Amino acid sequence: MANLTPGQLAYLEAHISDDAIPNILASVVVCSALAFIAVSLRFYSRSLTHAGLGIDDWMIAFAFVRALAYGVGNCR
Repeated sequence: MANLTPGQLAYLEAHISDDAIPNILASVVVCSALAFIAVSLRFYSRSLTHAGLGIDDWMIAFAFVRALAYGVGNCR
């Protein structure tokens, strides 16, 4: 690691408890909500047009659930 100046070291010591967990949690929540809306709208539009649900729709739903579980599991 590079040598830090006394000013840089003082800054790091003053902000030792800073973390990015609230920002990460907010981004997971916002992106998950947007993904849920997109998947829900896809299922809704397929039902309105009577197109029926295909394997691609179920794979999207499965991928959404897996991505949500991954995002929630990594926020702890």
